[in-house]
Amino acid sequence: MKIILGIIVVIFSTCLGYIFSTKYKLKSIYYTSFYNFNKLLKNEVSFTKKTIIEIIDSIKESNIFYDNLKNIFKIKNYKIENKSLNNDEIEFLHSYIDRIGQTEAKTELDYLSSIELVLKEKMDEVVAIEKKYKPLCIKMGFLLGLIIFVLIV
Repeated sequence: MKIILGIIVVIFSTCLGYIFSTKYKLKSIYYTSFYNFNKLLKNEVSFTKKTIIEIIDSIKESNIFYDNLKNIFKIKNYKIENKSLNNDEIEFLHSYIDRIGQTEAKTELDYLSSIELVLKEKMDEVVAIEKKYKPLCIKMGFLLGLIIFVLIV
């Protein structure tokens, strides 16, 4: 009976470690999508004359970034709720959104090119952090479960 209880505790604590590691995955998805959207927008501004709303509506992918983006343009005064982002990152997104679609194509392309470098750097940083800490959280949960398992048995 103790062994079964110990195995259940190990499985439960490993699952908790996985749940705690999801914030790193969400942030990685967010910045990867942000970077991809910026590249898409840059291409659309270069070659087509679609509006921002048309570009956003053409995106079929659904994740945290794209859902927030669609809501920002459709709902006035929409408040971004993303627990994996801090206030500076949310402000950066707001300033980005306030800036896009406001000027002529050349100025827009210059802005998108400069932002692309910033987003690439941030995306690489966040992906590296995810690769570093996501397995660590899972391993810590597993080890905690093993410690409790040893104490039970």
